[in-house]
Amino acid sequence: MITPQSVSPRQARLALLKIGLLQKAQALVNADPTGETGIWWEYASSIDRDDPRILEIGTVLGLNSAQIDNLFQFASQL
Repeated sequence: MITPQSVSPRQARLALLKIGLLQKAQALVNADPTGETGIWWEYASSIDRDDPRILEIGTVLGLNSAQIDNLFQFASQL
């Protein structure tokens, strides 16, 4: 399956919820002292696979690049 370049915020959050990582991801977003990540997370019209924040959040959540790709593939089906 081809990894989508982006998913909707709804799809991203549902995918994270279904794999048990939504609360951890939300905590990471909220921990950004600048507040920029929170604004991005709350108001983005799409979540892009190549956004550096995705790699950063994924890494902290213990996901490697292939697992992030799988998560985007999963999210695109929701």
